[in-house]
Amino acid sequence: MSKNYDILYGSNHQICNKAISDSTLSKHMRDKELAGVPHGFRSTLRTWLTDNTDIPFEVAEMIIAHQTGSKVARTYTRTDYFEQRRPYMEMWAEFLVSLSKCEE
Repeated sequence: MSKNYDILYGSNHQICNKAISDSTLSKHMRDKELAGVPHGFRSTLRTWLTDNTDIPFEVAEMIIAHQTGSKVARTYTRTDYFEQRRPYMEMWAEFLVSLSKCEE
């Protein structure tokens, strides 16, 4: 994927390796006066990843900020899967952009 997209829901605090607050998307939607609420946003992403990609389980769980494995296993697995996450997040961004395009 070669397209670049601005970060829509980035942290104002620029804290690395931290999931955004669960209220960030709600605040964004209120600020933009968008109808609805963002319940299920992460589950929608997780389901889309499973249904539309070949993403490994651990990478998908990291994308939605879930821990996998036991405490001992996490001690030995110190990766954040950042580079492995990148192509899936680009695919997700392209999918979301495609939903916003109007048919002419």
